[in-house]
Amino acid sequence: MECIEGTSEPVEGKAIPLDEASIRQRLKALSQEITSNHADLLELLVRFDDLEGWKTSGARYCAAWMNLEIGIGIQSGWEYLRVGRKLRTLPTHMGYERIYTCILRRACPGQLFR
Repeated sequence: MECIEGTSEPVEGKAIPLDEASIRQRLKALSQEITSNHADLLELLVRFDDLEGWKTSGARYCAAWMNLEIGIGIQSGWEYLRVGRKLRTLPTHMGYERIYTCILRRACPGQLFR
């Protein structure tokens, strides 16, 4: 609660850098990680809905299960499912063969999307 109430001073270290360049870099890294995790969440929710995994808990639909079990509002739950299904239809940036080749060659991350 200290963080929410603002009663604790930031701790120096990797998690909370002090200089502007390090903060910018950390923000970008966190944003990418959150975005990736959100995409995973959406895909898992769509799969869970397709399997009707929510039925075993007694929920009438997946968005209701999300509300009760993982704290996502019902309206947001419907939106998550809608967006998750749309994400499935988007083309990927790169074919699997190219990814596999990059991994075999131990390409650095900057080389993957050239």
